[in-house]
Amino acid sequence: MHLELVVAPEDAAEFVDRVAAIGAPASWRIRRGRGVLTWKSIDGVLTLVRRMGASASVLELESRLVTRQLHGHLNRVLNAEEANLSRAVRASYRQSLAIAALAQTDSLSDLSVVDQRVARARIEAPEATLGELAEGLDMTRSRVQRALGRIERLARDDLSAVPSGGHASPPAGIGASPG
Repeated sequence: MHLELVVAPEDAAEFVDRVAAIGAPASWRIRRGRGVLTWKSIDGVLTLVRRMGASASVLELESRLVTRQLHGHLNRVLNAEEANLSRAVRASYRQSLAIAALAQTDSLSDLSVVDQRVARARIEAPEATLGELAEGLDMTRSRVQRALGRIERLARDDLSAVPSGGHASPPAGIGASPG
């Protein structure tokens, strides 16, 4: 925010003292033969305008400031949600590919009962969050996350033993790699 008042050059110093006394200190200079008082802080501008009795203008300025802050907050929240969603989609896709790779090599049977349940739940609901999978399996989120981590590690280990040219296809219901 920026506010300038133009005054006679000989009155500029006196005005600076007066506005400082009411709690709205300003800087000043002579520009093109005129005194210019300048406020660059929101608090200084609002204090001055309020003291001048322009209550409606103060409300309008405060309304614009609140709107600007809300827009900024909303943008930050949306950006964070978009990043979280992108991470979740990539993780789900990666986990589904790992499960498909294990299914092709018949390694799913090597998994613990818990890990097999988690793998089945991931294939049945590729769009589910870890929390949703955990709720559906009556497990903790961290237990589901650890199981999926073990599945991915096992698939990586299995794939490193596959001759070059071998690859896993995604399981049914899983499309092409997300962008």
